[in-house]
Amino acid sequence: MRRSILADVLLLTVLCAPTVKAVEPDFYLVMKQCSTTVGYLVLSSESLKTVQGEPVTNVCTRRGKAVSCQLSFQGESNGLQGNSANYTISIDSPPLLLFSDGLAGDWIMVDTVKHAAVIITRVVDKQFAGAKVCQGIFATQSEMDALKKK
Repeated sequence: MRRSILADVLLLTVLCAPTVKAVEPDFYLVMKQCSTTVGYLVLSSESLKTVQGEPVTNVCTRRGKAVSCQLSFQGESNGLQGNSANYTISIDSPPLLLFSDGLAGDWIMVDTVKHAAVIITRVVDKQFAGAKVCQGIFATQSEMDALKKK
């Protein structure tokens, strides 16, 4: 029995189709030190406060001018594990890389040679406004793999 040309094309397509591979991150931002400063909307000598912020790790994938990251807050159990964020690169002038989200709530600056990163996150509420600033490590996927082997 002869197969049709369509059947041959379908069989060839199935046999030659690339296997779908999970997308590996391009880089990591492991924030080690964070500090949050907020100013409260009251007239008081205590209306400006600075507290230690919670460290965050960003596992990021870059596609052209778009960066998407999975965020993981250390010690959080209230559903913030695994949140994601999307950013657009505004400066890509090696070794500096700067990207931010659509509302300019997050600004991320990376020095790819010094392996350093800074994240500034805007904090706004009805009663206060401020910023969380974190400093940490920039590492590529291959560098993270090498660190795991040690």
